[in-house]
Amino acid sequence: MKKILKKEGWKYHWKTISISNKPIEDWLYTTDGKGKTLIDIGCGAGYLSEIAIERGFTVTSIDLGNTPYIHNIKKDVKTLEGSYDYLIAAGFPPFHLPQKLEIKNFLYTTSRNDFKTKYPGNLYFSRGIWIKTNLTPLEFWEDEPKT
Repeated sequence: MKKILKKEGWKYHWKTISISNKPIEDWLYTTDGKGKTLIDIGCGAGYLSEIAIERGFTVTSIDLGNTPYIHNIKKDVKTLEGSYDYLIAAGFPPFHLPQKLEIKNFLYTTSRNDFKTKYPGNLYFSRGIWIKTNLTPLEFWEDEPKT
């Protein structure tokens, strides 16, 4: 019998957001994080944070929800301050970032179809996921989805 997830609650939310992890995961595996700081906004289960740690980054993991990740700092992103070399956010809209957070490089991903109209510029597409970044795109990230 197939388990049906209710459209509320953490497990459903994670299932819908986690598909946005793949482009960030791909980028992390191509990047040496030694000596660099990274903040993972909306870290969820900590999947991307753990990869970043393995790659040498000093990681701060933030999620206001009731996530199972032991290293999560439960904090509203609007209250964040500080400076980071990189910000990653799977399924987290860029307009929610606080003004006091200084970020050198960013990588946002989402499967939302309205992402292109809401956040124009520096957009790429990979395997059904929109990517907004100021980083050099990976070779298989497309400028537009293939039709």
